[in-house]
Amino acid sequence: MISPNSVRVDIENDQARVITADGRFHVARRGSSNAVASCPMCLMLGALGSCIMLTLDAVAKNKDIPLGDTHVILDYVTLSSGQTRFQVQMKLARGLTDREEKILFRSARLCDVGKILKSDISIDYQLLDDA
Repeated sequence: MISPNSVRVDIENDQARVITADGRFHVARRGSSNAVASCPMCLMLGALGSCIMLTLDAVAKNKDIPLGDTHVILDYVTLSSGQTRFQVQMKLARGLTDREEKILFRSARLCDVGKILKSDISIDYQLLDDA
């Protein structure tokens, strides 16, 4: 069971499948956008979780590691300082060797969305003219 602020992400048919606590599905498909947003932070968690799972899937295929019932559960906490902390819990398939677990765990921490979220981010806003 996942909390209202959490999402669970796994792989289904080579696509990341994001499940929110309220039962809405967000499916990342190449060339389409059929996601239904339940909350903006759930979309952020879904992006991070999808990136992690797609990274795990690619590494597992490359190293011939069975993913089985591997999934991640992501949550966030807003601290009193105003900082947001993301929490990622990984459930790896049973029967993996210590080496395979280490490879997958290390790989998960290298996904591109995670790198962006850990960096010093700046956002530039601008209004466009009607021209």
